[in-house]
Amino acid sequence: MNETDGHVNQRQHERKDTRFTARVLIGAHSVTGRVVNISVGGAKIEVDGPIPRDSEITLSIEHFGDYAARVVWAHQQAVGIKFTEPPDVMADVVGAMALYGPA
Repeated sequence: MNETDGHVNQRQHERKDTRFTARVLIGAHSVTGRVVNISVGGAKIEVDGPIPRDSEITLSIEHFGDYAARVVWAHQQAVGIKFTEPPDVMADVVGAMALYGPA
């Protein structure tokens, strides 16, 4: 674990910065957002509305598809999510996003 500014980094996978448009789907409700960074294990999403911690969601990333996840933290206009999709699926997505670069 890396420690920076007093916070312990508990991430298992390297994050890639991005700016792809997304929608966070919570049942019949949806919130517009933007993927700030993404890894095989999870992502940080800036959102236009509140999303409660521990919510089961679908992250719909423009041009890339829909992915199941759980909100592990929520702070003001941002949420951290952990993907519940298989790691090999998310590795393909992260690789494609890195190839096409920030939107």
